[in-house]
Amino acid sequence: MLYSTWLSLFIITIFNLGANVSGRAQFGKQGLAGRQDVAHVDPATLTTNAARMAAGLTPLKPRNMYHPTRIGARTPQTSIIPPITSRVEIRTTSGGFLGYIDSIPNIFGFGRTGSTSNAMTITFTPTMGAGAAPFNILINNPGTHPYLGFAGDTLTNQPPHVMVRTNPTSPGSVPSVVGNSRQANQPKSESAIWSYNPSNQRLTPQWINPNGGSPTTYIWYFPTTNSLGIITNPASPPLNSQPVWLRVV
Repeated sequence: MLYSTWLSLFIITIFNLGANVSGRAQFGKQGLAGRQDVAHVDPATLTTNAARMAAGLTPLKPRNMYHPTRIGARTPQTSIIPPITSRVEIRTTSGGFLGYIDSIPNIFGFGRTGSTSNAMTITFTPTMGAGAAPFNILINNPGTHPYLGFAGDTLTNQPPHVMVRTNPTSPGSVPSVVGNSRQANQPKSESAIWSYNPSNQRLTPQWINPNGGSPTTYIWYFPTTNSLGIITNPASPPLNSQPVWLRVV
């Protein structure tokens, strides 16, 4: 009886071992087949991490969704304000009103008038900011030479460079023969010499000498000839003259 019991247990044990070996062999075949299938998968077709991990592959590399922009120092730029059309007042150094620039030049150049109806009107587009280039001023009443400037060569006090109509010159240009309203006496002139200060509405010329130098430039009024001109040495001005400045209104 005892022998038959042991025999039964032995047979059951052998059976279970055989079943386990068979199961492992089947599992091993399935796992190998799965790995063989992965080898034939194109990773480029697996666009999600879930699909790649199911295929036994590593996750996708994180994508950089941010593309930074390199920021450098801003280059200073000249600012431009809208065109200005106005008359031009002649003011004394103390601020007193002397008159307007006359619209019609006399034989010596442009002078003054007390009448608004006879006053010159101009249009200009000022450039503002550090290093701004000088600009031209257009005289609105018709004429052969349409821009406001001065005629002369090297700037001195005698004779002064008188205010004239002129054809345009470029910013920084030296005195040039371009045609002006006094070309018979002073054939060279400059036009792109002006700067503008919006805080006091002041127009200021800067003459350029033939050698490229920029002499200190002062506007002067000569009552004897009723003319405006520029000089460079206010300590020894021409007789019967006075310093003035120009204001747009």
